[in-house]
Amino acid sequence: MTACNDIDAVDHPIPVFKTNIPVVRLDATDAAAFKYNVEHDLKELSEKDAIEQFQKESHARLQQFLSRETESLLHNMVGDSKSTSVVLLKGFPVEDDLPPTLTKPPVKKNGFLAEAILYGMAHIWGKTATYKDMSPAMLKPPVLGEVGTLKDLVTTDQSSSMELKMHRDFALAPDANIPEIRLIHCLRPDKARQVQTRVADGRDVVRQLDPKDVHTLRTVPVQFRTASGQQMGCSKLVITGSEEHPILSLLEIAFLGKGAHVTADDPAAVEAYHRASDLAMRVAAGVKLEEGDVLCIHNGRSVL
Repeated sequence: MTACNDIDAVDHPIPVFKTNIPVVRLDATDAAAFKYNVEHDLKELSEKDAIEQFQKESHARLQQFLSRETESLLHNMVGDSKSTSVVLLKGFPVEDDLPPTLTKPPVKKNGFLAEAILYGMAHIWGKTATYKDMSPAMLKPPVLGEVGTLKDLVTTDQSSSMELKMHRDFALAPDANIPEIRLIHCLRPDKARQVQTRVADGRDVVRQLDPKDVHTLRTVPVQFRTASGQQMGCSKLVITGSEEHPILSLLEIAFLGKGAHVTADDPAAVEAYHRASDLAMRVAAGVKLEEGDVLCIHNGRSVL
């Protein structure tokens, strides 16, 4: 595990304690062997779309690639509430014939290496859910392979050019139905090396938030509404969990369209929410993802 020059503190005038992200660099020889084994051993499973078996076999080959120390670090992200909330893995192999991005209609990949990495890693923690597995309202537990096929994990018509405020993915859904771990796999990086993925451990944010704001956000639910006033999702407490292990639920309200806003019965809760959102941006570390990087994020304890 090493420090990494690709992780930068996001500059702000008021100093804060920033989130630390462990970095694991994977051996290039092992990466090449993993790529060879996957492409030669799992081709038939990918063509049959045998998702559950593909996941098990991908994980088996990944175990030959990851050290026991690294797999234990990843596993403990869920098994140990005191563990790190974010881990950056560097050095995974990438397919040689990726299609161009931002194409409409989207172009599917020919290979399945990225899927083997994501499914294999997800097996460390349990069953896999992709965005296409979630119901539109995201109100039911996702089921492995419920919708789509192996190669539906990756599309080429999505842009990452929008700058987002700090948020917890699926923040509108009930906590019981929110996936615990998110994986962001970089297949093609930003050539200008200007784009950062900002990540903050929610525990770091809550610990530095004014105690009055913490109390307000623990006791007064907020609602997220469109410009017309329609409430999206359920009313939620922004801070839940224990004092030692708080959970921070922020939403990128831009997803709800122009004019979207936060409401609450107590105006102080709205003000506290915006202060928490601003603080999260200052606490965040900025990760410049490179080809082959996999960013592992505990979605219950992190905002990005």
